[in-house]
Amino acid sequence: MKKILIALLLLAVSPVWAAGAFVQVVRNSTNAHFVNITPAAGNLLVFTSATSSGVSTPTLTALQAMSATGGTGSVLASFTIPAALATAIPNNYYVSGAYLANLPSGTASVLATFNGQTPAEVYIQVSEYSGIATTTPLIISTRQFQSLPGTTANALSSGTASVSSIPAFIVGSAFDENGNAGDIVAGTSFTKRGTNTSQLSLEDRRETGATGSYAATFTAATNGGGDKYDTALMAFTETGGAPAPTSGFFFSSLPPRHDDAVPSLALVRYSVKTESTKRHAGF
Repeated sequence: MKKILIALLLLAVSPVWAAGAFVQVVRNSTNAHFVNITPAAGNLLVFTSATSSGVSTPTLTALQAMSATGGTGSVLASFTIPAALATAIPNNYYVSGAYLANLPSGTASVLATFNGQTPAEVYIQVSEYSGIATTTPLIISTRQFQSLPGTTANALSSGTASVSSIPAFIVGSAFDENGNAGDIVAGTSFTKRGTNTSQLSLEDRRETGATGSYAATFTAATNGGGDKYDTALMAFTETGGAPAPTSGFFFSSLPPRHDDAVPSLALVRYSVKTESTKRHAGF
């Protein structure tokens, strides 16, 4: 009678990394305090706004995902406004940024609420990304105001920020206070998103190199070198754990040498890069 055979198989399981990716961007109609957007549940929304009353700078105080279009319906979730993007900077507009991770299902619009002042001008853009961590995704944020930056490549800059986790998904935005945003060019290694239908510009990049200092950069419009700009950066952690290893080991059973023999085990080395395996040792 043949013996009952028990084969032991040990598999090395590594987390799968979901790369961050741009999905869509929407911008508000003239001076509306909301944008209509239908994002996928679980994704990330990134918000940028610029406001002016003509004599002062209305401040963003709340930002919410709503269940109906037009900024109506019930509140589904509230955005986080990073401290670095919430403080006033010395310019004619109040520029702010925020994000909402792990979107609830049923989102139909995003509604911005400002302090007691009524903005005369409101510029809003909301962009959606997939593959971003659903809890505490923000690594760092920063922004910078520049006057008369010129038209040299990458002259518009958010200022550098220390990105401590790689891979990271970096979102940059720029606001031209003088209204010449139409042909702003994305910075080196960035991809520009959407058509500039207002004074806001959007770009992003996926960084897989090393941790360190990064900035969101743009090149000013050809007729906008003498304008005033507000440029911001937000860097996010992607979904998953450490990147999957390119090589490793696992145990695998070998065919028995005789009909009544118990299978032996082999320690097998694998390499994702070469898509090959090599028997390292037998038992």
